[in-house]
Amino acid sequence: PAAVTERYDALTQLAGTEALFVQQYTAGEGHCNFTPEETITALGQLLAWIESGTPPKPGLQAGP
Repeated sequence: PAAVTERYDALTQLAGTEALFVQQYTAGEGHCNFTPEETITALGQLLAWIESGTPPKPGLQAGP
């Protein structure tokens, strides 16, 4: 549930891995309610993070 998502951030801080964590969300409502385009965008951002070392911005996911 969305109400527990802040726990992921807290756990990465406890583990000392917060630099490896970015949390984004989409405008869709409900569990796993995102479009194929949003999935492609997210994967592209992950690949760019790997290649550049610069993480994507957290929060509302930017569109494709």
